[in-house]
Amino acid sequence: MTAPAPVTVRPRRDDDLPRLVEVLAAQQPTSRYPLRWPLPFPPETFVRRATERSAWVAEFDGTVVGHVSLTQVLPDDPFAEQWSRGAGRPVAELLCVSVLFVAHDVVGSGVGGRLLDVAVSAARGEGAAPVLDVVQRHSRAAAVYRHRGWVEVGTGRPDWLGDEEPDVLLMVLPDGVAGDDAPANERSAWLTTTHRWSNDVDGEHLAQVRERLSRPGVAGGRRHLILEVLAYADDEAARLGRVGTAVVTTHPDGTVTISDDGRGTDTRRDEQGRVVRKPVMATPDVRFQDEGTAPLLPDGLPRRGMSSVAALSSVLVHENRRADGSWSQTYRHGLPDRELAPVAGGGRLGTSVSFRADLDGPVDLTPEDLHAFRWLRVELGT
Repeated sequence: MTAPAPVTVRPRRDDDLPRLVEVLAAQQPTSRYPLRWPLPFPPETFVRRATERSAWVAEFDGTVVGHVSLTQVLPDDPFAEQWSRGAGRPVAELLCVSVLFVAHDVVGSGVGGRLLDVAVSAARGEGAAPVLDVVQRHSRAAAVYRHRGWVEVGTGRPDWLGDEEPDVLLMVLPDGVAGDDAPANERSAWLTTTHRWSNDVDGEHLAQVRERLSRPGVAGGRRHLILEVLAYADDEAARLGRVGTAVVTTHPDGTVTISDDGRGTDTRRDEQGRVVRKPVMATPDVRFQDEGTAPLLPDGLPRRGMSSVAALSSVLVHENRRADGSWSQTYRHGLPDRELAPVAGGGRLGTSVSFRADLDGPVDLTPEDLHAFRWLRVELGT
């Protein structure tokens, strides 16, 4: 018996919009979301909004079956004051879960929950409080939110609401509440998007990477490792929905530093209050464990994940600067040689990776590499 294809969640692309409009239209008669249909404006602008910060789609067997986004709450939003008061956070620290819908034939399968988990995790990763509004006619959705720990903080009446409809419910997810069936600070509740949070180090994986890629010419040289780091910065910029900048600096001793202006690698506190950073350097990226299906980087080699950079580097220093703190950790051949250490934030958010690896193959980026990432402007430092 063939196992069912898994549902995957990934950042939305521009070419997803036609399919998403189809899904939205097909599910509307059953869900009554959105309330008005057809819309009095292009449905693409309903899905992709001007205030959007990040957006994701769910895929089942290669077909897009759902969508969710996070939108910025602006000071002039009619619900901003109530959300802010209910969350106990300033308006600038609120992100709204928006445009959450799934295809009618996957309702009840958990796809919507997966999308909601991703949005909540991303909002928390930015140090923001998740908020949302829900039409009272959508009582099943409101019940799901309540079950997951969302609380009502008021009601509101947007200008698009029909006269016959009751006010919409305004809800927030309190700090310390996971938004699913497990406590927020238990690592077992943390959603796997690129890496599993359960283990900090996978020594067997690192050893296998070193054994496989240390053979002459296989790894792709230092150039490929730089591209691996840039690919993560590109992912981050795509999630934020804006073009980012990464600066690549090569030092006289052969060490390379790549610094980006993202939001900093996801870092949280566990149930014991310990600071935990997503284990991107010492565990496998679940997206690229099969090189046969992994996307290719600009050098034509498959993407293998950040752990391949760490495993092949005699020393690697990973520093991340976030709104709620900054930390640094040193790795030797992928193994951390000390605990995660707090450092001065320096004002700017982002991630910096410095590594030294002696490999056969191309050493430096090509001029074409500098323009190869859709969401990233790559510059060479001095």
